[in-house]
Amino acid sequence: MVQKAWDAVKDPRDRKAVRLHFMEGLQVKDLVRHFNKSERQIRNRINAALNAMRAAIGGQK
Repeated sequence: MVQKAWDAVKDPRDRKAVRLHFMEGLQVKDLVRHFNKSERQIRNRINAALNAMRAAIGGQK
C-alpha cells in the first residue's frame, strides 16, 4: 500500500520534498532554502503529493 501511494506522486520534486520533510525531518524553512522556492510553493508541493497519495489508497482528497 505504501508503494502504491508513493507511486502516485509523479513529480520527482514533490517526492523529494515529502521525503526530506517527513522522512528526514527537515522543516519547511529548510526546504525553502534547498529548493529556492517560497514557503507557499513548498507547502503546495507537499500538499499535492499527500493528496495524490491519499487518493491512490482510497482516502479523501
